[in-house]
Amino acid sequence: MNDEDSSVGYREAYSNTISGQANGKFMYYTADAGYDFLRGSTYKVGAFVGWTCYGQKSDSV
Repeated sequence: MNDEDSSVGYREAYSNTISGQANGKFMYYTADAGYDFLRGSTYKVGAFVGWTCYGQKSDSV
């Protein structure tokens, strides 16, 4: 990975860091459920089920 930083007003105005990274894997899971089955006074009825999965791979050498 190549990380370049620069700043104004500091002694070191520029830095370049080179480092390796392996197995950079991220996974996120979410799940939702609902309910209501009828109600009243201008109504609801109900039911909901949802899920999602997000994955990202960011390897660098």
